[in-house]
Amino acid sequence: MTFIAIYFAFSLLYGSLVLKFRERDWLMENVRITGEEKVLDVGCGQGLLTIAIAQKLSKEEVVGIDIWSSSDQSNNSPEMTLSNAKAEGVTEKVRLVTASAQEMPFDNGHFDLIVSSWALHNISSLKERRRALDEIDRVLKEGGRVALMDIYYTKEYADYFIEKGYRKVHTLGPRYTFGNPTYLVLAEKPSPA
Repeated sequence: MTFIAIYFAFSLLYGSLVLKFRERDWLMENVRITGEEKVLDVGCGQGLLTIAIAQKLSKEEVVGIDIWSSSDQSNNSPEMTLSNAKAEGVTEKVRLVTASAQEMPFDNGHFDLIVSSWALHNISSLKERRRALDEIDRVLKEGGRVALMDIYYTKEYADYFIEKGYRKVHTLGPRYTFGNPTYLVLAEKPSPA
């Protein structure tokens, strides 16, 4: 094995076992959940971020959507996510929906906060990523916030929100988690004048 292959394998393993929790906490620190929000986690996978959010909510539930692709994450299934939520004691605050980011089954302006971690880059087509961002914009209420953490396309995400007139658009990072730089894009949807 070459040094690069060994480094990449180690980065993936260490990132999956240790650093992903650090990055989850980094996102949580930057969104500052009050506990009253309606929250959507796009591409929730096994619930790393969904569960952390559920632990902060006082009356609402966090909704996690995913298509449960095992090629994107091993053992990815709603059952695994619910098992993880049960282990953390937050099952009653987690609702899972099987849906793609490009076609979300929610009303316009339903969520106060939309988050996503290491998911949207799995949408390989620019057109389809744009559809996902359009859906995020559609289901986010006016004055709502969005936080997208990812390893690719984060400039594209920030440019999208600027184009849509979002306020407080900024990108934090890089932070190194899985061998590639992770960035966090934050934005706030404008409220009506």
